Amino acid sequence: DTSGLILVCKNDFSHKALAKQLEEHSITRRYHAICSGRLKEEQGTVSAPIGRDEKNRKQQAINYKHGKEAITHYRLLENLQNASLLECRLETGRTHQIRVHLSHHNFPILGDPLYNSKSKTSRLMLHAFRLSFTHPLTLEKLSFTTLSDTFEKELKKNG
Repeated sequence: DTSGLILVCKNDFSHKALAKQLEEHSITRRYHAICSGRLKEEQGTVSAPIGRDEKNRKQQAINYKHGKEAITHYRLLENLQNASLLECRLETGRTHQIRVHLSHHNFPILGDPLYNSKSKTSRLMLHAFRLSFTHPLTLEKLSFTTLSDTFEKELKKNG
């Protein structure tokens, strides 16, 4: 449900090289998120292990017993009426990581059908806006940035 940039590999060599970069945490992924509530801190880090939710197998959850390390860095960009616009940077890459971390701290992402059932927003307000990695063949550092029109409209509506 996340909008924005995705990375597609055209061959096995590229796939293996980029998978290695993911494993080494050398790929930079940044997201914009609009979450419920107004954050007081300008920035922070959530470090809590994530694993399958033992009560709902479709969801992930903070799981200190069986979870894997998960680290999300966030920066408050703007406080809106009843929401906050954040920039999130993943240090690790667990399934639903940003969604789980923010929800666990009582700042669920607007429009999140799994972790924010109270949200009335029509879509998940999580957008992958920057992706940086090293090209597998040329070894050139590449960085791509985008912002979706839908995301901007939602920002104006909630701002």
